[in-house]
Amino acid sequence: SLQLKQKNGKEVVSLDRIELINRCLAIYRNYPDDQMAPAAIDKVHMIYSGIGAYTESAAYADTILENYPKYANRALVLESQASNYDIFVQPRDSSKVRLYYSILLKENPKMNKEKRDGIQERLKMNHLDFDAYLNTQIEKNLQSEVVK
Repeated sequence: SLQLKQKNGKEVVSLDRIELINRCLAIYRNYPDDQMAPAAIDKVHMIYSGIGAYTESAAYADTILENYPKYANRALVLESQASNYDIFVQPRDSSKVRLYYSILLKENPKMNKEKRDGIQERLKMNHLDFDAYLNTQIEKNLQSEVVK
């Protein structure tokens, strides 16, 4: 019923989210070797991220990364982790940003070139918080427009 609500575009209220989290965690805890277990934990990770509970989201994402190295959506989880630690988790943890983006690049050698270049650029400027990084990218784009 919760999936139907989501598919029909209806907002899932807090209690529904809590129930979905509980059901997903039950799948993971009762059937950790089942192929649905990492997807269930991923759902928990996404729900927590969606409600702004980034520390909890990161903890469940780490569960996926540690326990399910062949998870089909591993690249998305790694990218989510890097973004969480770059933007949302306070205080910002630049070492975690570097860790997750580095793993993402290493494990995905056939990644789209534009995306790879963007991640490498972010890693070069990892010393800057996300807002400062965005400002440098805006300035860079403005300068290239002026040159044209």
